[in-house]
Amino acid sequence: MEDGEVISMSEIMKRRSVNKLIEDIKILNATDFEELSNKFIRVIFDEELIHRGLDLNGKPAKGTVDSLNLDLSVIAEYSTDKKYFNKPYNKILSDIKHAQNYSGDLKRLYLCSNLTCKVTEFADLMLMCVENLRAGIDFKLLDARYIAERVYEEVGKKSELFAIFEEYLPSLKPMLDDYEYEYCINNVPEDYIYTVKEKDVLALLAKETILVVHGISGSGKSYLLRAVVNRLRDYENIFWINGSGISAE
Repeated sequence: MEDGEVISMSEIMKRRSVNKLIEDIKILNATDFEELSNKFIRVIFDEELIHRGLDLNGKPAKGTVDSLNLDLSVIAEYSTDKKYFNKPYNKILSDIKHAQNYSGDLKRLYLCSNLTCKVTEFADLMLMCVENLRAGIDFKLLDARYIAERVYEEVGKKSELFAIFEEYLPSLKPMLDDYEYEYCINNVPEDYIYTVKEKDVLALLAKETILVVHGISGSGKSYLLRAVVNRLRDYENIFWINGSGISAE
């Protein structure tokens, strides 16, 4: 952080949440990390992958790549090796060689680790990977930080993804219970029609410190408030508190 840089409360909350997710990922065993990574790539990158890295007993399988698609053009390799990001990167080089030997038609390669790569070493590591890949192969190096940040962002946009990742990342539930992500608050449906109601609420907010919007279930209260939030300009931090299950007593 540069001297004098001001970090908003929402950014601080994001960093704390991402750091908790990183810790969740770091302590996963090999089996759970393989399952998480396979689901992550399928959901985030829309890849139709078949997971072959585990045998029928849920143990790491030998003699195969971890995940692949039907025509062998996409392969994913997952690792919980504690020396994954240690020079001279033997495990990474081994996974690259293994994937290329497994498929002569390889077009995309995903390399996943439950550790974090040092920012200062990332560029050199990427260059090394490119130098050891056949021409025309696209690859992505996904460390724990990248996975955590993308999960944070995507679950915020699509809450249904929570069910996919929750068993591997226990820190997700407290985050969603405490607040919804600010960009989720601003997610107004494309077919939402703005009316005079939004202006009425904004006018009241200019005069009142507390405002209660009430109505029957399904009447559009949440969408109305999301539309109002979209038009607020004088607030840096906006919190959306989940009040379900809170007793009035």
